Amino acid sequence: MSLIFRRAQRLRAIQKNETVKVRSTKKTSTPIVLGILAAAVTPLAYLIGFYYYQGYLAGFGVAAENFPISAPDVYIYSYLAIGQLLWAIADWTAKLLTFVFTPPVLKWTVGCLVVGILAVYWVRRHTQRRVSNTHLFPSRIFKSFSQYLHPKNNAFTWAMGFNLILFYVICVLLVAFVYIGFFWVLFPWAAYSGGKEKANDEMIKFLTRGCQLEAKTQWNTCSAVLNEKNEVEHEGLFVAGNEKFFAFFNRNGSYVIPRKESHILRRRYEVNDK
Repeated sequence: MSLIFRRAQRLRAIQKNETVKVRSTKKTSTPIVLGILAAAVTPLAYLIGFYYYQGYLAGFGVAAENFPISAPDVYIYSYLAIGQLLWAIADWTAKLLTFVFTPPVLKWTVGCLVVGILAVYWVRRHTQRRVSNTHLFPSRIFKSFSQYLHPKNNAFTWAMGFNLILFYVICVLLVAFVYIGFFWVLFPWAAYSGGKEKANDEMIKFLTRGCQLEAKTQWNTCSAVLNEKNEVEHEGLFVAGNEKFFAFFNRNGSYVIPRKESHILRRRYEVNDK
């Protein structure tokens, strides 16, 4: 009895050690996966923000070389670009669901669902009947033939299967690299297009409505540059600015002016009494 008890204790100890090893492996693998994701997402987010800003300035016809931005600002633009994309996807999804669940289309949706259920049910029942008829003579021939071609019993089948699997893995890896490259280029291009679309919307609003109060605030949509005499030198839709240049857009188009030490950038805050 003592010998059996000792063996049981050793078996429990081995099982505990294996459990601890599995847990430690999971703990060590989690930071590695997070590190890999961070290393992949960080440059992609930078590219998205950078090209969104480039597209925004290009939409106004302003050269981005005159208005470089810092890395934190790039990530802010990346957040805005991703938010704009998610909002567009949510809007498209809402329109799709509204279309699908409208009374005329709802009948077709329910019909397609019913047809799909019946098709899966028929395939399932047909498969079960084929399995239940394995005692028939043709089924026994097929079973013996499949056993003969099984990789465990046939070296040629094993070699052919190994090469096919290897070829499949290589093709999957190549296709994966193609998709990674495609999406790596797609996201910056989509961000660039989103920036241009944002600039185009702002230009259309300005050309149709001019300077006006924002919908939810009392800030005017236009900005002005004042000189040392507090006189307005330039006024319009503010595009970008730094310590060297200002970029504006008005009804004559976009233009860039050199910034002076006496210049003051002003944006009016107006009280609506209505």
